[in-house]
Amino acid sequence: MRQILIFLFLFVLISCDEMTQSKSVPEIIDLPESKPTNFETDDSSFLKIIIQNENYKILFLNTPSTIKSINSLDSFLQKNKELLDKDKVLVTGFENNKKHKDLKDLLLKYGISKFRVNSE
Repeated sequence: MRQILIFLFLFVLISCDEMTQSKSVPEIIDLPESKPTNFETDDSSFLKIIIQNENYKILFLNTPSTIKSINSLDSFLQKNKELLDKDKVLVTGFENNKKHKDLKDLLLKYGISKFRVNSE
């Protein structure tokens, strides 16, 4: 009887150990690095738009410019729409800003629905 109890105890102990090992956290492989955006050194094919208090700062093809209104930005996008890669748009600024909503609506007008947003 004693041998049976020892056997059952060891069996339960081994079973519990196997169960805890099978519930281990999976290993993450090739986790992408995150780095802050540097507007001077990033890929020049990106259209980068910085929402500022009074205006928008634009960096496109390594050429910086300042645009005062959403209408001027609309004209800029209209003139450069052939050069724009719709998958390479980066917006920086506060997401709860009214200018952010206006900008989002404008980008949707040009079929740009997937753009990266970095909040300041």
